[in-house]
Order: sequence, then structure tokens, then C-alpha cells
Amino acid sequence: MAKPKKRCYYEVLGVSRNATADEIRCSYLHLALQLHPDKQAASGTLSTADATVAFQELLEAYSVLSDPEKRDCYDTEHPDPGNSLSRSSDFSPFFDLSRFFTCDCFHRSTDPRKAFYKVYGGVFSKIHSQELYFARKLGLGLDPPPPIGNLYCSDAQLRAFYIHWLGFSTVIDFDWLDEEDRFEARSSWNGMVRDLAAFVKRMDWRFFDNDIRRRREREEYEKVRRRKEREEHEKAREKEVAENKEIANMRKYWSTLARDVPFAGLMVTFYEALKDLTDFGKQKLLPSRSDLHVSNSFEGLILGGLAGGLSAYLTTPFDVIKTRLQVQGSIIRYNGWSDALRRTWMTEGLNGMFKGSIPRVIWYIPASALTFMAVEFLRDHFKEKTEDDVHEITSLSLDTSSKIQEAV
Repeated sequence: MAKPKKRCYYEVLGVSRNATADEIRCSYLHLALQLHPDKQAASGTLSTADATVAFQELLEAYSVLSDPEKRDCYDTEHPDPGNSLSRSSDFSPFFDLSRFFTCDCFHRSTDPRKAFYKVYGGVFSKIHSQELYFARKLGLGLDPPPPIGNLYCSDAQLRAFYIHWLGFSTVIDFDWLDEEDRFEARSSWNGMVRDLAAFVKRMDWRFFDNDIRRRREREEYEKVRRRKEREEHEKAREKEVAENKEIANMRKYWSTLARDVPFAGLMVTFYEALKDLTDFGKQKLLPSRSDLHVSNSFEGLILGGLAGGLSAYLTTPFDVIKTRLQVQGSIIRYNGWSDALRRTWMTEGLNGMFKGSIPRVIWYIPASALTFMAVEFLRDHFKEKTEDDVHEITSLSLDTSSKIQEAV
């Protein structure tokens, strides 16, 4: 007796070949309640043996179609008899790609990432196997496609895989179809494979990981770039500060020199003039008072104070301009001595030019007095020392001459 032909598992479960995993599970639960042997025996619809066979057939169908890998193998080995693409007896069967346009085929795994590359690697391998079957039949050569790889493959391998499948063009000639339908069938198959490749690319974790890596690389690059810019800015700022400091020091030097040189010249001139005037007064007013003697150090103290005070007062405008040039900032800036002098005179007049003259005079009177007192004291000391040395040399010379004459 011939063995009865097994029914299609999709027919057993009462679902289409495009059914989702949820539809298959719901249909199985519904039929399992109806076809359970105990229920069938109680209702008398089927004998216990027939009910058991029907229930086992249901279990077998569900065990295959509920597993993505087993379902994939079943679809390859048992094509849809209603599909026009499988009507040729020489044809290596097409399998349904539509159910791979969903995440269900890999998300149910304990390791979805690993399952993703396993499932879709197998799908594209089967597509290539079909292409290879027809290429050999037509006497064509066909290079193997780049593998899908895994999570750790190189960027070059990743790009090569998707470039190949996104530009997929089948070698199948569809000669079992009418001539006017072949172009449409070929375009439809190419489009479905390319769409599947685009879907897989959108789901591919490596692009997410690469995006994250590239974003991190960009962030690191921007961080390094900003740090370099900050360092360069700081160096430029330090250089500018150093240059400004050097300019300020030069400005301070020249402004101080412009103040102190006139002051020193006037002070010495006034001191010598006052000293000459004092000597002239002593000769004219006190010619007979030879016993009256005034110390040169005391004269230096008095005359030096007068000379210093008068010189300090007359050079106060130079001190005002010098101070304003040194303290100028971002609010008030001058273009040199002449500009500072002009603007000070125009805004403040004579009072501005002699601002701070009293403290300046008070400061320089004692300083100048002590300076010239010390000068006169040292002058007298060295003068006395010189006269003593000359006297000793003269005495020594006379003694030597007398001894020579005696010897002769």
C-alpha cells in the first residue's frame, strides 16, 4: 500500500506562506483545542487513531514553522505550488523573501545580534545559490559575493557586501514565462533582493556602532582641535602680553628719562647758581668777617633743598605726562608725548599740567638737600686728604734734596 502524501505545513495550520510568527502561533493554539485526541474521541468525529495522527501532524507543522531556521529550510525544499516562478521542472526553487522584511526572524533569539548575521547570511547565500544554479545552466561564470561578516568585520568588508547586494542584478532569464512577462519578472526579483538588502542595512548594528564610533571620533577630534586652538590662542595672548609689556617698559623708560633728565639738569644748574650767588653775597656783604665760617655741608643742605624743590616744581608737567602714558588703558589711550600733552592742556589747562606739584616738591626738597649735603661733605673730605698728601710729598722732596747736597 502506497504511503499517503504529506500535506503542506501551511495547509495543516491553515495559514498563508506570508503569515507572521504571531499568526502561526494563534492558529496553532486554536487548532490544538479542536484537534486534541481526547476531544475528538469524546465527540465521535474521528477515531482515536485518526485524531492522534491529525494532532501529531499539527504538532510537527508547528514545530517547523515556529522556528525561523527550520521554516527557511522548509520553504526552500517545499516551494509554493501556486508561485509561477516554480513551475519549471528544471528550476531550483525560489523561496519567499517577504517574511525576512521583519525583525521577528532574529529578535526571538537569545542573542539577536548573532542571529541577525546568521539568518541574513543564510538568506543571501541561498539567493546566490539560485543565481549559481541558473548561471551554470546558461554557461555563465559567477563570482562569489562578499560575505555578510559579523559584528567585528572591517569597514571595507561591510561596504563591499552592501555595494554588491544593493546593486544586485539576476542572471535568471525566466524563460518559462511568456516573453512579455520576463522583463517584469526580472525587474521584480531584482527589486525584491535590493529592497531586502536595504532593509538589512537599516537594521545592521554595525552601522549604528560605526556611527557611534565616528561620532566619538569627531567629538575627540573637535576636542583636540579646540584644545590646540586654545593653546595657540594662549600662546598668542602670552606673546601679545609680552610685547605689550616690552612696549610699556620702553614707554616707561623713555617717559621717565624725559622727566628725570630735565629735572637733574635744572637741579644742578640751580644749585651751582645758588652757590655762586651765596659766595658773591659773602664777599660783598661780609668782607671783614673772616672769623665767620659756614660749613660747605650746611650750605649744600640748604641750597640743595632749594634747587631740588624749584626743579621739581618746574618739571611737574613732565611727571604728569609720564604718569598718564604709563597708566593709559583700553578707555584712554595716547599717541605719544605730544598727544598726551595736547589733550591734557585742552581738557585741564595749566592746573592739569601742574597737578601733584606740591607732593612732588615736598618729596624732592629733603631728597635733594641730603644729596648735596653729602656731596659737599665728601668734597671737603677729599680736598683735605689731597692737601695733606701734597704737603707730605713736598716735605719728602725737600728732605731728599738736602740730603743729596750734604752728600755732595
